[in-house]
Amino acid sequence: ERRRSGSGMAKENNLSSLVHELRERVAASSSTPANNFGQSSGDDVALEIRFRAVIPNLLNTYLVPSLGKGREVTAVMKLVGHTARNIPGVFYHGNPAAIFPVIGRIIPFFAEPEFVPGHGVLLETVGSLLMLLRSNSRKAYRMFFHDALQAIEDMQPIASLHSGEPELCESHIPFTCFCMSFSGIW
Repeated sequence: ERRRSGSGMAKENNLSSLVHELRERVAASSSTPANNFGQSSGDDVALEIRFRAVIPNLLNTYLVPSLGKGREVTAVMKLVGHTARNIPGVFYHGNPAAIFPVIGRIIPFFAEPEFVPGHGVLLETVGSLLMLLRSNSRKAYRMFFHDALQAIEDMQPIASLHSGEPELCESHIPFTCFCMSFSGIW
């Protein structure tokens, strides 16, 4: 049990130092007119590597639909969005294999009633990720929107059957949401 708490404390310390370093970087970038986010230095690469290690843990821990707490989910969303906009190397500069799994973790929160007030943060985060995706792979970007339109089309039969009857929950309607976008990353 001590081993677990030590590991948990190490993760918290790593996250805390990472957030502190990010704050310093944001403060430094806002005080200098030249923005060097596009240029990679040794410090940038080290920061990207640290973020790549921390973000999956944050997503797995806090972005769990029906279990996520609003404040924590919002904080993780804001961090992911800020990272996508300002440190794109964390997501391999828009590589679909780095972007789609994160978007896949965010999309279910649009269906959570308690996150309706937070849809702005969700949209901003997904928007930042999609802009980064578009900068690297226009084909993957187009495929995402093709899949989004296909999802809407797939929902039409479900919506037409909705009559408030419990049998609807028992019926099985094929729903292939975002199958093309995500198939390429597995």
